Amino acid sequence: MDHLYAKIQNHCLENPAIESCGLIIETPNGIIAEPCKNISNFPKHHFLISSEEQREKEYKGKLLGFYHSHVDESDFSYLDKSVSEKTNLECFLYQIPTGKLLSYKPNGWRAPYLGRPFVPGIFDCYQLVKDYYKTELNVELPDLDHPFRFAPTQDAEELPKVGYSKKSTFLVDYFLSNGFQKVDDIQLNDILLIKTDRIDAAAHCLIYYGNDKILHHPGDKLSRIEQYNYFYQKRVVAKLRHCSQV
Repeated sequence: MDHLYAKIQNHCLENPAIESCGLIIETPNGIIAEPCKNISNFPKHHFLISSEEQREKEYKGKLLGFYHSHVDESDFSYLDKSVSEKTNLECFLYQIPTGKLLSYKPNGWRAPYLGRPFVPGIFDCYQLVKDYYKTELNVELPDLDHPFRFAPTQDAEELPKVGYSKKSTFLVDYFLSNGFQKVDDIQLNDILLIKTDRIDAAAHCLIYYGNDKILHHPGDKLSRIEQYNYFYQKRVVAKLRHCSQV
Protein backbone atom coordinates (compact mmCIF):
# COMPACT_ATOMS: atom_id res chain seq x y z
CA MET A 1 0.00 0.00 0.00
CA ASP A 2 2.91 2.36 0.66
CA HIS A 3 3.98 2.37 -2.97
CA LEU A 4 0.40 3.11 -4.06
CA TYR A 5 0.15 5.97 -1.58
CA ALA A 6 3.40 7.47 -2.84
CA LYS A 7 2.31 7.24 -6.50
CA ILE A 8 -1.12 8.71 -5.81
CA GLN A 9 0.28 11.47 -3.62
CA ASN A 10 2.90 12.49 -6.19
CA HIS A 11 0.30 12.61 -8.93
CA CYS A 12 -2.22 14.60 -6.89
CA LEU A 13 0.37 17.14 -5.80
CA GLU A 14 1.45 17.87 -9.36
CA ASN A 15 -1.55 20.18 -9.66
CA PRO A 16 -3.15 20.61 -6.22
CA ALA A 17 -5.65 23.19 -7.50
CA ILE A 18 -7.71 20.54 -9.35
CA GLU A 19 -8.95 17.01 -8.72
CA SER A 20 -6.43 14.53 -10.03
CA CYS A 21 -7.63 11.02 -10.84
CA GLY A 22 -6.51 7.58 -11.90
CA LEU A 23 -7.13 3.84 -11.79
CA ILE A 24 -5.95 1.04 -9.51
CA ILE A 25 -5.00 -2.01 -11.59
CA GLU A 26 -3.82 -5.49 -10.70
CA THR A 27 -1.06 -6.53 -13.10
CA PRO A 28 1.03 -9.71 -13.26
CA ASN A 29 3.76 -7.75 -11.45
CA GLY A 30 1.53 -6.39 -8.68
CA ILE A 31 -1.05 -3.68 -8.00
CA ILE A 32 -0.31 -0.28 -9.55
CA ALA A 33 -1.80 3.21 -9.63
CA GLU A 34 -2.25 4.53 -13.16
CA PRO A 35 -2.68 8.34 -13.44
CA CYS A 36 -5.36 9.52 -15.87
CA LYS A 37 -6.39 12.85 -17.34
CA ASN A 38 -9.29 14.65 -15.67
CA ILE A 39 -11.55 15.65 -18.57
CA SER A 40 -14.27 17.20 -16.39
CA ASN A 41 -15.44 20.68 -17.35
CA PHE A 42 -15.15 21.56 -13.66
CA PRO A 43 -11.87 19.94 -12.58
CA LYS A 44 -11.70 21.91 -9.32
CA HIS A 45 -14.84 20.18 -8.10
CA HIS A 46 -15.25 16.95 -10.10
CA PHE A 47 -13.28 14.37 -12.02
CA LEU A 48 -14.05 12.36 -15.12
CA ILE A 49 -11.95 9.71 -16.84
CA SER A 50 -12.59 9.11 -20.52
CA SER A 51 -13.82 5.66 -21.48
CA GLU A 52 -11.07 5.51 -24.11
CA GLU A 53 -8.32 6.06 -21.55
CA GLN A 54 -9.91 3.60 -19.14
CA ARG A 55 -9.97 0.89 -21.81
CA GLU A 56 -6.36 1.67 -22.65
CA LYS A 57 -5.25 1.34 -19.02
CA GLU A 58 -7.27 -1.84 -18.48
CA TYR A 59 -5.13 -3.66 -21.02
CA LYS A 60 -2.48 -3.76 -18.30
CA GLY A 61 -4.56 -5.94 -15.99
CA LYS A 62 -7.67 -6.20 -13.84
CA LEU A 63 -9.37 -2.98 -12.75
CA LEU A 64 -9.71 -2.96 -8.95
CA GLY A 65 -10.65 0.64 -8.21
CA PHE A 66 -10.10 4.30 -8.90
CA TYR A 67 -8.65 7.27 -7.06
CA HIS A 68 -9.02 11.02 -7.07
CA SER A 69 -8.12 14.01 -4.94
CA HIS A 70 -10.11 16.69 -3.15
CA VAL A 71 -8.62 20.16 -2.97
CA ASP A 72 -10.13 20.56 0.51
CA GLU A 73 -10.69 18.29 3.52
CA SER A 74 -14.11 17.09 2.38
CA ASP A 75 -15.02 13.40 2.61
CA PHE A 76 -16.42 11.18 -0.15
CA SER A 77 -19.22 12.92 -2.03
CA TYR A 78 -22.56 11.39 -3.00
CA LEU A 79 -21.15 11.09 -6.51
CA ASP A 80 -17.98 9.32 -5.35
CA LYS A 81 -19.99 6.75 -3.43
CA SER A 82 -22.55 6.28 -6.18
CA VAL A 83 -19.90 5.61 -8.83
CA SER A 84 -18.21 3.13 -6.48
CA GLU A 85 -21.52 1.35 -5.86
CA LYS A 86 -22.50 1.29 -9.54
CA THR A 87 -19.14 -0.03 -10.71
CA ASN A 88 -18.50 -2.22 -7.65
CA LEU A 89 -15.01 -0.73 -7.46
CA GLU A 90 -13.10 0.55 -4.45
CA CYS A 91 -12.74 4.33 -4.38
CA PHE A 92 -9.67 6.06 -2.95
CA LEU A 93 -9.65 9.71 -1.96
CA TYR A 94 -6.51 11.77 -1.38
CA GLN A 95 -7.15 14.91 0.67
CA ILE A 96 -4.56 17.44 -0.46
CA PRO A 97 -4.60 19.62 2.70
CA THR A 98 -4.25 16.69 5.13
CA GLY A 99 -2.27 14.18 3.04
CA LYS A 100 -4.71 11.45 4.05
CA LEU A 101 -5.62 8.65 1.67
CA LEU A 102 -9.13 7.39 2.43
CA SER A 103 -10.85 4.30 1.08
CA TYR A 104 -14.50 3.58 0.31
CA LYS A 105 -15.68 0.06 -0.56
CA PRO A 106 -19.12 -0.70 -2.05
CA ASN A 107 -21.51 -1.64 0.75
CA GLY A 108 -25.00 -1.13 -0.66
CA TRP A 109 -25.13 2.60 0.13
CA ARG A 110 -27.73 4.67 -1.67
CA ALA A 111 -27.93 8.42 -1.87
CA PRO A 112 -30.81 10.06 0.03
CA TYR A 113 -33.67 11.28 -2.10
CA LEU A 114 -33.06 14.97 -1.41
CA GLY A 115 -30.03 17.07 -2.25
CA ARG A 116 -28.53 14.93 -5.00
CA PRO A 117 -26.39 16.83 -7.53
CA PHE A 118 -27.55 16.49 -11.13
CA VAL A 119 -25.26 14.16 -13.09
CA PRO A 120 -26.98 12.58 -16.13
CA GLY A 121 -26.94 8.80 -16.03
CA ILE A 122 -25.92 8.73 -12.36
CA PHE A 123 -28.08 11.28 -10.51
CA ASP A 124 -31.05 12.31 -12.64
CA CYS A 125 -34.84 12.09 -12.66
CA TYR A 126 -35.00 8.43 -13.71
CA GLN A 127 -32.35 7.28 -11.22
CA LEU A 128 -34.36 8.90 -8.43
CA VAL A 129 -37.47 7.01 -9.57
CA LYS A 130 -35.50 3.76 -9.81
CA ASP A 131 -34.02 4.17 -6.31
CA TYR A 132 -37.36 5.21 -4.80
CA TYR A 133 -39.23 2.21 -6.21
CA LYS A 134 -36.56 -0.20 -5.03
CA THR A 135 -36.42 1.23 -1.52
CA GLU A 136 -40.08 2.05 -0.89
CA LEU A 137 -41.88 -0.61 -2.93
CA ASN A 138 -39.22 -3.28 -3.48
CA VAL A 139 -39.75 -2.91 -7.22
CA GLU A 140 -36.59 -3.31 -9.29
CA LEU A 141 -36.82 -1.18 -12.42
CA PRO A 142 -34.33 -1.80 -15.24
CA ASP A 143 -31.68 0.70 -16.18
CA LEU A 144 -32.86 3.28 -18.66
CA ASP A 145 -30.52 3.10 -21.64
CA HIS A 146 -31.33 6.14 -23.74
CA PRO A 147 -29.12 8.82 -25.34
CA PHE A 148 -31.07 11.62 -23.66
CA ARG A 149 -29.63 10.63 -20.27
CA PHE A 150 -26.10 11.03 -21.58
CA ALA A 151 -26.60 13.82 -24.10
CA PRO A 152 -23.91 16.51 -24.14
CA THR A 153 -26.62 19.15 -24.37
CA GLN A 154 -30.21 19.59 -23.26
CA ASP A 155 -30.96 22.12 -25.98
CA ALA A 156 -34.28 21.16 -27.59
CA GLU A 157 -32.87 21.76 -31.06
CA GLU A 158 -30.00 19.34 -30.41
CA LEU A 159 -32.03 16.46 -28.99
CA PRO A 160 -32.91 14.83 -32.33
CA LYS A 161 -29.17 14.44 -32.93
CA VAL A 162 -28.91 12.19 -29.88
CA GLY A 163 -32.04 10.23 -30.70
CA TYR A 164 -34.72 12.19 -28.82
CA SER A 165 -37.47 13.58 -31.04
CA LYS A 166 -39.52 16.51 -29.76
CA LYS A 167 -42.62 14.35 -30.22
CA SER A 168 -41.03 11.18 -28.83
CA THR A 169 -43.16 8.72 -26.86
CA PHE A 170 -40.05 6.86 -25.70
CA LEU A 171 -40.42 7.62 -21.98
CA VAL A 172 -44.13 6.79 -21.93
CA ASP A 173 -43.57 3.56 -23.85
CA TYR A 174 -40.68 2.62 -21.60
CA PHE A 175 -42.73 2.81 -18.41
CA LEU A 176 -45.69 1.07 -20.02
CA SER A 177 -43.43 -1.82 -21.03
CA ASN A 178 -42.01 -2.11 -17.51
CA GLY A 179 -45.03 -2.74 -15.33
CA PHE A 180 -46.90 0.58 -15.41
CA GLN A 181 -50.29 1.52 -16.76
CA LYS A 182 -51.94 4.84 -17.51
CA VAL A 183 -54.45 6.19 -14.98
CA ASP A 184 -56.69 9.24 -14.77
CA ASP A 185 -56.55 9.85 -11.01
CA ILE A 186 -53.44 10.21 -8.89
CA GLN A 187 -52.22 8.54 -5.71
CA LEU A 188 -49.06 8.10 -3.65
CA ASN A 189 -46.12 6.58 -5.62
CA ASP A 190 -47.60 7.30 -9.05
CA ILE A 191 -45.26 8.53 -11.78
CA LEU A 192 -45.97 11.75 -13.62
CA LEU A 193 -44.35 12.26 -17.00
CA ILE A 194 -44.14 15.89 -18.03
CA LYS A 195 -43.02 17.94 -20.99
CA THR A 196 -40.91 21.05 -20.66
CA ASP A 197 -40.98 24.51 -22.18
CA ARG A 198 -38.35 23.42 -24.71
CA ILE A 199 -39.38 19.81 -25.31
CA ASP A 200 -42.93 19.06 -26.44
CA ALA A 201 -42.79 15.43 -25.25
CA ALA A 202 -42.51 13.44 -22.04
CA ALA A 203 -38.94 14.28 -21.02
CA HIS A 204 -39.02 14.31 -17.22
CA CYS A 205 -40.41 11.90 -14.61
CA LEU A 206 -41.68 12.82 -11.15
CA ILE A 207 -42.99 10.83 -8.19
CA TYR A 208 -46.25 11.85 -6.61
CA TYR A 209 -45.34 12.10 -2.93
CA GLY A 210 -48.86 12.61 -1.53
CA ASN A 211 -50.53 15.73 -0.11
CA ASP A 212 -50.06 17.62 -3.40
CA LYS A 213 -46.29 17.17 -3.26
CA ILE A 214 -43.90 15.80 -5.86
CA LEU A 215 -40.43 14.31 -5.47
CA HIS A 216 -38.17 14.77 -8.48
CA HIS A 217 -34.73 15.68 -9.79
CA PRO A 218 -34.90 18.62 -12.21
CA GLY A 219 -32.03 19.09 -14.63
CA ASP A 220 -29.00 21.00 -13.32
CA LYS A 221 -30.57 21.33 -9.85
CA LEU A 222 -30.57 19.36 -6.61
CA SER A 223 -33.26 16.69 -6.15
CA ARG A 224 -36.16 18.09 -4.15
CA ILE A 225 -39.76 18.00 -2.95
CA GLU A 226 -42.04 20.64 -4.45
CA GLN A 227 -45.69 21.57 -4.55
CA TYR A 228 -47.68 19.85 -7.27
CA ASN A 229 -49.00 23.13 -8.57
CA TYR A 230 -50.44 24.41 -11.84
CA PHE A 231 -46.95 24.85 -13.31
CA TYR A 232 -46.45 21.07 -13.24
CA GLN A 233 -50.09 20.03 -13.68
CA LYS A 234 -50.40 21.73 -17.07
CA ARG A 235 -47.27 19.93 -18.32
CA VAL A 236 -48.37 16.36 -17.49
CA VAL A 237 -48.26 14.05 -20.49
CA ALA A 238 -49.14 10.84 -18.64
CA LYS A 239 -50.03 9.62 -15.14
CA LEU A 240 -48.70 6.12 -14.53
CA ARG A 241 -49.22 3.53 -11.79
CA HIS A 242 -47.20 0.41 -11.22
CA CYS A 243 -49.12 -2.87 -11.40
CA SER A 244 -48.17 -3.63 -7.79
CA GLN A 245 -50.08 -0.53 -6.70
CA VAL A 246 -53.30 -1.18 -8.59
